[in-house]
Amino acid sequence: MIAKDLMTVDFKFAEVPGTRQEVLELFKKYGVSGLPVVKKGTRKVLGIVTRNDMMLKPSETQLALIMSRNPMTISENTPIEEIAKIMLEKNISYLPVVEGEEMKGLVTIADVVWKGLTHLELKESIKPYVQRKITAVWEQTPINVAYIILRLARTQSLLVLDNSGQLAGIVTDSDIVSKSEVKIEASTSNLHSTGEGAEWDWESASILYITKRVLHLPETPISEIMVRNVITVNEYTSISDCADKMRVNDIDQMPVLNAEGELIGLIRDVDLLRSLVSKRTD
Repeated sequence: MIAKDLMTVDFKFAEVPGTRQEVLELFKKYGVSGLPVVKKGTRKVLGIVTRNDMMLKPSETQLALIMSRNPMTISENTPIEEIAKIMLEKNISYLPVVEGEEMKGLVTIADVVWKGLTHLELKESIKPYVQRKITAVWEQTPINVAYIILRLARTQSLLVLDNSGQLAGIVTDSDIVSKSEVKIEASTSNLHSTGEGAEWDWESASILYITKRVLHLPETPISEIMVRNVITVNEYTSISDCADKMRVNDIDQMPVLNAEGELIGLIRDVDLLRSLVSKRTD
């Protein structure tokens, strides 16, 4: 399989010049967490913008200052194994497919998993690729605190536990960002200047008004925004079956249970890519 078999031709994109608000509206309209950025009126790729970029730069309003510039690109003939390798090594989720300076399509991790792994009939179990070190929070944890935990753990999702320590839900960075609000805060600073003359002294004071945009999150419990009907998978499920389950349910990660039904980890779509890379080096 090659990029041409996987890519989305009717891809969505943002344009520069553009603003944060315009990108947020596109995210909401298309139900995505990232977009390629092109020069207005062309298909020339200039960058990639994701929800994570938006969260890292809450005070920026111009898309050109928020996006990640000079993205990695591939051709229509790039093999699926090479695509997986690039995504894993560069820690990226979006690969524009380019011919010359024109973008022809877009390959995402979901494309590789849903269109590729589901058809390769990989019988190996997901067990070697399960993330065993996962981050969980209590269901009464405030959303603003959960965001800090998410950022410190450098993860994109949190498993949510109830008072009994049982799995109650899952929450992603997209869920949290959807509840965020960018507010404008103003502060003042006194500027003093003093001059001296032969016969007189004077002092003048002026006030500098400083405004900045700050990302605000509510202090309500994380249970109010978490996904409650969590879809899980057994650690002995095959790679292709796991990929198909993600495709059918339109999800990119699932908590993993052992044979006794106990929570043991998390499997993400990006983890499944590792099977292609290991297969390539075998």
